[in-house]
Amino acid sequence: MIRALYRILRGWLRTLRRRLPTRPQHAGALRVFSEADPAPELALWQSLAIRGLLEVGAEQPVDVLVSSVRAPRDLADRSLRLEFQPEHLLVKPGGRDSSGSPSGSTLIPGTDTPYLIRVPQIERLAKADLILDYSACNLEHWRTSGHALDLHRRARCLAPLVLSERTDRGTRHRDIITMFADPDQPRRRRWLDEAQTRGVPVRNERGAFDAVALTALLDDTRVLVNMRQTDHHDTAEELRLLPAIQRRVVVVSEDVPLRTLIPYHRFILWCQRDDLLATAERALADWPDVWDQLYGNDAVSTCLAEMAEANRMVLARALATKPWPLG
Repeated sequence: MIRALYRILRGWLRTLRRRLPTRPQHAGALRVFSEADPAPELALWQSLAIRGLLEVGAEQPVDVLVSSVRAPRDLADRSLRLEFQPEHLLVKPGGRDSSGSPSGSTLIPGTDTPYLIRVPQIERLAKADLILDYSACNLEHWRTSGHALDLHRRARCLAPLVLSERTDRGTRHRDIITMFADPDQPRRRRWLDEAQTRGVPVRNERGAFDAVALTALLDDTRVLVNMRQTDHHDTAEELRLLPAIQRRVVVVSEDVPLRTLIPYHRFILWCQRDDLLATAERALADWPDVWDQLYGNDAVSTCLAEMAEANRMVLARALATKPWPLG
């Protein structure tokens, strides 16, 4: 009983702390009020957005309020409420937390059945002037669904370029890793057990949430395997994929719908779930050659630079646009 009360109190205090505005960060006439304790798995992405806003700055007073942070008493006349949308919007019928979600127009591969368009916490997003999503696939599925387009008009993709770029192959000691926050989810646990049975050297690594720890992990890794947590939630998990590309890890990923909308899709080895182990084994066996095929020229650096400029333009236009929503 005491432990249960402690957990409830701790959760309440964390929520309260997140809502209290931190001391604002300044850039010219821009002030950014961010949460004191963002979710660790999203902290790097949110920090990327805040850094980008500060780099753009503002000549006229404007305040940016990040997520649920409370507005200060001296809020500027021009203010922008920024929210983040980190969920899978491409969800098959029957998927967890999808009750009541309407059908979209994106078809499930190999069927005539459309994905649902699941926009979680829509009431929270409705309070935002700018909604940032990590996935162009999410936003295209949302757009073509025709659902809640008043919110979609406020949404933009901010690619999670959360690490610096590495360009060399280097010496790496970890053969194959996964980065499952919860490896005991049934779908992932079955796959990890299959890898162990087949003797494939797969290690699950979790807890690398800050830039230093994540960079160190990826810089020591040859192959990253990514697979989705459930059979129903099918958006590409770019918060995991893109940092690995930045640090030149060979990425093997379960295929996803609309993947050609991912600017760096050609630098990933895509396959179906049942082929992940074999594809990872081949990538490891031929790792120097596979690495050279993916990263042996300037194409990936050019792609990442274009994505960084797209991110900058999203944030610059947000600060320059009045009134909001962006339209």
